[in-house]
Amino acid sequence: MNGWIVALLLGGSVVQETTAPSGGSAARPAAAAGRIEAAVDRRVELFTLLARFAGFEEFNMAVARSPYSVAADSWFREQKRHPALARLQALRRDHGVSYDAIASLAVHVEDSIDLAERIDFATAPERLDKRWPLEQVRLFLDEVRDFVQVADSEGFFDTQEERFTQGAARLRAVIEGCKALPWFDATFGARSGARYCAIPGFVCGGGNYGMGIRYADGSDEEILPIFGCSRFDAAGVPEFGADMAWLVAHELCHSYTNAFVDQLGLQLQPAATRLFEHDADAMRRQAYGSWQTVAYETLVRATVVACLRATEGEAAGAKQAKEERDRGFLWVPALAADLERFCADRTRWPTFADFLPELVAAFEREAAALPR
Repeated sequence: MNGWIVALLLGGSVVQETTAPSGGSAARPAAAAGRIEAAVDRRVELFTLLARFAGFEEFNMAVARSPYSVAADSWFREQKRHPALARLQALRRDHGVSYDAIASLAVHVEDSIDLAERIDFATAPERLDKRWPLEQVRLFLDEVRDFVQVADSEGFFDTQEERFTQGAARLRAVIEGCKALPWFDATFGARSGARYCAIPGFVCGGGNYGMGIRYADGSDEEILPIFGCSRFDAAGVPEFGADMAWLVAHELCHSYTNAFVDQLGLQLQPAATRLFEHDADAMRRQAYGSWQTVAYETLVRATVVACLRATEGEAAGAKQAKEERDRGFLWVPALAADLERFCADRTRWPTFADFLPELVAAFEREAAALPR
């Protein structure tokens, strides 16, 4: 088996295992658009393991240590000096490739063996993380292909199939009741044809990443939130808490709201820069190192507060608002209230695009209110 290991349709009783055809091409879950699946993705495992072996601290968190990571460290120990790891270290040093950039590249290749480009990288795919220098990506992928062969990464993944299957099932069990997706569709507009899959990241620890791939020709978008595994049972199968509603909403939300931040661009930059600089150290500790990332996170976090209040009740929204303030996003509760204004008056603002001037004004208001 290769690529997608197991697909579990959320919101129904269908459980579908997919296997790859011979020759290493990726197997992908055949799910109806608009349904959320849960699946382990060998592409994500391959690239996050490479980052782990290259010494990236975000893939070496203590909470990610498990029988799985121990088995991986042992299996690949002879490859710790492989050229792919040295190049990845240089890409981090020179271009900041790290965290979600790793998973972004993973979902933009066809499978975990041949690593063919799903979208021609020469065209700068819309959702491929901009930290990847396109002139070096292909050199890196050539080295990863060699790593795959000499290290027999597929052989390792085959030994982990039971953990992968059980981990995907557990993730499904805690997110199948997620109410965020229909709320997002109603708020921002349905993603016609979009396909969703929640991915457990076995060495991502406390890191969670809102990944996806968008095609210039209008083909169905794939929305692929990755949920870090930070708790494991004795057998090395990840455990997911029942309180993940906010996290599921957060990672799904990026696929809806990031495009609005991109659309506004320079209109948001002065205010978002002020928000970032208010406590840049706190932002950087959370891997938010630019005004644009803080703008993405601000809109997502405000949306999640509004979503939880609408779908889970006032107490859930208030709890999330407090947690966002505690993380340094002091302005999020007020922006959530602005989003609730939009939701309450769709006659005035039929679409979220109509509300964007109000959003810019809200960013500017909150930035101006911060103490200098």
